[in-house]
Amino acid sequence: MQVTTVIPVYNGAEYVSAAIDSALMQRGIKQQVIVVDDGSTDETPRRLEAFKNHIQVIRQPNRGLSAARNVGIQAAEGELVAFLDADDVWCQDKLARQVAALRDAPEASMVHSRTVSWDAGSGGESEFVKAPSQDYRGDCFAKLYQANAICVSSVMVKTTWLRKLGGFDEQILRPTTQDYDLWLRIASRSQLQFVEEKGTLYRRHLNNASKQTLMMLEDHIYVIQKALSYGYERLCRELGRRKALLRLANLYFELGYFHYGQGNIRSAKTCFQSSLRYGHLDSRNVLFAFLPDMFLAWAARRHQSR
Repeated sequence: MQVTTVIPVYNGAEYVSAAIDSALMQRGIKQQVIVVDDGSTDETPRRLEAFKNHIQVIRQPNRGLSAARNVGIQAAEGELVAFLDADDVWCQDKLARQVAALRDAPEASMVHSRTVSWDAGSGGESEFVKAPSQDYRGDCFAKLYQANAICVSSVMVKTTWLRKLGGFDEQILRPTTQDYDLWLRIASRSQLQFVEEKGTLYRRHLNNASKQTLMMLEDHIYVIQKALSYGYERLCRELGRRKALLRLANLYFELGYFHYGQGNIRSAKTCFQSSLRYGHLDSRNVLFAFLPDMFLAWAARRHQSR
């Protein structure tokens, strides 16, 4: 089976060569490597030129991460597509192990492998912050709905499934939750497989999008609302209605508390009220949802000063 590796990059000159090297070093598989340059304005095109005999480069105006990955999916010639972010790297036999795992589990459409968090400067490794990813296998839609523990650079998916589901949601323009959204849609209709051996090194650095709290929370809410739109009955059956809705309620409370800490009182209050509506009923949320704006603003200023 041929694997198409899709590497989206935007101004990733500092890291992209290492990612490509790790893809080209994969053993025991037939591979097509596609790098989608999403309108880079740094040295990325020059870095890619060094690999011109070994990779396919698609350049496009900046359209965002979802669109870049989807362009790679559409150009894929392999029966399987593996995703690699431009700042991560793979261990040498990662793809071969995943191909074997999917052969052994024909009922699965997606496989991921163990990821470690990696400091390229020191070489130090630690558990991936969203572990334990090994729990996400088999029929795991409800579990994945409760929390995402799958690193995008660890994932391989059958190409037919990616095209059938429409790939990544291009409404999610920021580099946040487009991977989570796709994993949920896959898990709602198919089983997942997992490879125990370490396959991916997730690079730790200050620019990781997961550190940008506001946009992560906003886009998580979008993804969870979307999952409820197609999976509500199943989630209520497997988790119970209260627990299914509490996932969304807790996200609204976190977003409200973020706005509260920034002094954005109207936004905070709207989020607290939404959180209450979906079932976050603790006394603090009730107080924040109904406290007059003047008193909530006063409390927020005291919170900021502390």
